[in-house]
Amino acid sequence: KEEYISVNYGSYKSKTKKSKIMCRDYDAVDGDAIRILLDDIQVFSCTLPGDYKVFYVDFPANINVIDFEAVGAGESPPNTAQFTILDDNDELIYDGMWSLLSGFRARIKITK
Repeated sequence: KEEYISVNYGSYKSKTKKSKIMCRDYDAVDGDAIRILLDDIQVFSCTLPGDYKVFYVDFPANINVIDFEAVGAGESPPNTAQFTILDDNDELIYDGMWSLLSGFRARIKITK
């Protein structure tokens, strides 16, 4: 289905050089796996839990592209993930959900 392909969630601004990214499986916790890339370099990967998995990333440039890639869809496709991005002051940059097939990405651009 069309909603299972790669999506672009747009551009957002941040005044800080660091962010907190939180991700989880919002549906059945069935082994969905993701990897997160910053400017095409992998910075994190995990199998999504039901509670948020948290990690931090520095923004090295004025324009930073974050790709969330569905690596595996677990026992019940598609890959269902929720991700939240907060700046260094815990201000919300983006909060969203996806339903993607393995190999597809959700992209967000963050500018300073």
